[in-house]
Amino acid sequence: MGTGDVLKFAFHAVRRYPKTLLPAVLSWIPVTAAVLLTALALSELSLAGLLQSAGSPQALLQLLAVLGPSLLFLAILFLVSGAFLQAFYVDVTSQFAKHKKPDISSAFYVAKRNLLPVLWVQAIIGILIFAVVAAVVIVSVVFRGILASTADNLAFLASLFAVLYVQTKTWMAVTSVVLEKKRGWSAVKRSFALSKGRFAEILFIILTISIATSIVNTVFDTIPFAGAVLTLLASLFFTVWTYTAPAAFYFEYRLGKKSIK
Repeated sequence: MGTGDVLKFAFHAVRRYPKTLLPAVLSWIPVTAAVLLTALALSELSLAGLLQSAGSPQALLQLLAVLGPSLLFLAILFLVSGAFLQAFYVDVTSQFAKHKKPDISSAFYVAKRNLLPVLWVQAIIGILIFAVVAAVVIVSVVFRGILASTADNLAFLASLFAVLYVQTKTWMAVTSVVLEKKRGWSAVKRSFALSKGRFAEILFIILTISIATSIVNTVFDTIPFAGAVLTLLASLFFTVWTYTAPAAFYFEYRLGKKSIK
């Protein structure tokens, strides 16, 4: 039992049941929509005129006015698809933990039922992160005169640590929504409780997945022509890896008898 089993779980799931990759295609929808909407919006503008007036506030405002509704739609689409997939893969991981063959249709139903609660928890986490970063910025401004030129660097490092801390402590909030029927702030508090004494392990998993994703994408981006396709395909697995890890951790460390092995 340990972080190694948690990190290997996604490989195990995909190897045994490749169909678990298919729902991850939903993560492509915001990207595809972004390309289409941006192309459509730019087609309504004089691109040549925008390029000629690059750096002009008026040109920037014109661009934002056209792209604004599309950007808002994409943000909503990204949040909804991400919330749905998070809930879906928590249930899939739960089925593995119970030694059942994954039932994708059942997981889709669970994800649909928990979509709004997951979105609400994500909103709370976002507000929490904003509040923590804002507090760090305010403190840095107060002490700017004392710390002089080092204030900005310290503020950046403190903000980075604050974001990592909140993300680590709230990492299992969605898992508690789906598996324990927690809602809102109760789910966030439950995640804090579940992560108690396991902060280092969770942070290690988060960083491992993030660094691996970055390395693979960087390598694939250097490959002409096929690089973009390979990056897109790799995103399927990284979606599964990212969204199954919290639930896998939950079963490995919290429910003992229900191991993911």
